[in-house]
Amino acid sequence: MQQMMGLLGAAGPQQEVPAVEQDSGAPQDAGASQGEAVQKLVLAGMKTIYEDGITEELVQMMRSGKPAQGLANATLTVMRELTGRAQGEVPPEMLYVAGKEIMRMIAEIGEAARVFKSSPQLLQQSEMIAVGELRKQAGATPEQIDEQMQKMGGQQNQMAAQPQQQGLLAGAM
Repeated sequence: MQQMMGLLGAAGPQQEVPAVEQDSGAPQDAGASQGEAVQKLVLAGMKTIYEDGITEELVQMMRSGKPAQGLANATLTVMRELTGRAQGEVPPEMLYVAGKEIMRMIAEIGEAARVFKSSPQLLQQSEMIAVGELRKQAGATPEQIDEQMQKMGGQQNQMAAQPQQQGLLAGAM
């Protein structure tokens, strides 16, 4: 894992993750800016994944051990790199939403490399492993993390609904 982190830090020019903008207070603006911040984080993750040599390292990481553990480790490595590059604090709910999308991208790479067959069950197992690892690192109790995960799931649903609502409003005008 340390070798991977070293490779991520040394590979190519450092791309900075944009700082998360503060909300203006208006409900529509808050949802839109959160959605944009998540999209920027996912884009930065995609760029990180496809840097020279990184994809191959992620594949090797996924090949070591069980598929769910390998996918979780590869995703955590990319997410740690992104948070290290961030110029501002990235709220946990945005990391969670972006992390799920980045995990799907990494799973596609694993499937294309014939490391495993991606499935919703594999993604769910990997997510649980990744959250468990973060739980250990944060020193939080399982109950605290579970409560936070439930809150994040609700916010994720709200953020997913926001672009649909904006599209409906635009169509009505």
